[in-house]
Amino acid sequence: MEENKENNVNLQPTPPVENVVEATPKKGGVLTFTNVLLTILVVGLGVYIFMTDKKVKELEKEIQKKESIAQEDTDGNNIVAQEKTTEYKGEYISAKLPKGWEIKEYTGGDALGIAKKPVQYSGLTNLIISKDKENIFEMKIVDGVGVLVGCPEYIKFKDFPPTKIQEIEKENKEIGVTTEYIDYTNTPYSEFTFLGSKVRRVKNRLFSDIDDTDNYFDPDCTEVIHLKDIFVTADSDQTTLYKINIYQPTIPANQTEDTLKELDKVLESIQPV
Repeated sequence: MEENKENNVNLQPTPPVENVVEATPKKGGVLTFTNVLLTILVVGLGVYIFMTDKKVKELEKEIQKKESIAQEDTDGNNIVAQEKTTEYKGEYISAKLPKGWEIKEYTGGDALGIAKKPVQYSGLTNLIISKDKENIFEMKIVDGVGVLVGCPEYIKFKDFPPTKIQEIEKENKEIGVTTEYIDYTNTPYSEFTFLGSKVRRVKNRLFSDIDDTDNYFDPDCTEVIHLKDIFVTADSDQTTLYKINIYQPTIPANQTEDTLKELDKVLESIQPV
């Protein structure tokens, strides 16, 4: 009994243990938000790159398609142009003629101008170019141009020789004549090579440069053209021969500009045989 009491005295109640839980900062939510944001950014960047690359490829395909169509159109036009152009080869000249165009060459006959004696001519004395049976262009040799006195008319292009007017006026004063100056300095024209000579066409008028050794365009004082690659042989008394390479061109005034542009190409294509 006493022993039990003694034991009861030694047994003291155990104080309650408090449950201590350390507060942990809430980092999980922030990390989750950051990961979601980065995921959205990465996905968005990937979509942007994909769409941009897709658009670039579509643009490249569109450009290639347009280039292909343009090339096909160019090739097609070339084929059409080749089909519409025929090769002409005559006695004195050759040319490329569009559909419906014809060339007629003439030799012998009379010449325009002033020939002092009866003259026999051999070579291309007259040329006629027609479209759909209508004469579009004609040129005929001119004999005796050298005996013309003075300069009745002078065409002033923008690049005419700067001393030309003074030379003409000096000669006019000496022989007592006048010159009509026609100002083409601001007039549009087409320029091409016709049988070796540089020529210019203003509407239905054709001019050639009589001196191509400089950078000026100097037409004749009369409406004639000088051609380098073709000439006519003239025989005035069966002993004296001389060559003529001067022709007077005629283009009807009622021709459309489209027809005149076609004529330019035909004339440019003409070559001596």
